[in-house]
Amino acid sequence: MPTPVTEIAYITLKPDIDISGSSDAAKAWKHVLTIIARQGGYQGSSYGRAIESPELLMWFIDWDSYDSHIKFTKAPAYDDFRKIVDGIMAGVHYHHVAFKPFPPKIPTSAPVIEFATFLDTKPHFLDNVDKFMKAVGVPEKCYGGAWGDSVETDVGKHVDGSVKGKVTVLLIGWESKEAHMEFRETETFAENIGLLREGMGGVEMFHVSFTAA
Repeated sequence: MPTPVTEIAYITLKPDIDISGSSDAAKAWKHVLTIIARQGGYQGSSYGRAIESPELLMWFIDWDSYDSHIKFTKAPAYDDFRKIVDGIMAGVHYHHVAFKPFPPKIPTSAPVIEFATFLDTKPHFLDNVDKFMKAVGVPEKCYGGAWGDSVETDVGKHVDGSVKGKVTVLLIGWESKEAHMEFRETETFAENIGLLREGMGGVEMFHVSFTAA
């Protein structure tokens, strides 16, 4: 049985692009969401700008399989889809993650998501994430999380593609970015963060407030 996956797209928006409200860019974005929602295997999606880098739009698209997404990229509708997206973005980087649980509901269940991508991870790293999340439980102002490995084994940093390898993505929901920062000062964090600091080649982390498509 095919493994369901989440496509994670890092979309760098062109300067002064606003996909909210009634602007032309907003209308184009709504059209993009309509096109992809009609595709076979589509399970839902959510999106939001990175708090640290507002020009970076994170788009999570749930598919019933990796093959369903690839099939869409070869369909006639993809040409129109790509033309519209190209009108609002300066670049894109994407890969696929097999989250547990699937679909990952946490992005739209919490006000802010800690979105951590661990680069060039070793085979045991996903077990380390399991151990970390079990050890810390659900701290104050935390909504829980979801995590998983990438399908691809050649994923690099979204900016320049460096540090290539398999990645492990960890999503944790928080009441606010400040709530996450407060947790980082706790004894529980200090006692367990070592699990996430070995067996990987680096990490990219953002905080994102997601909206359901």
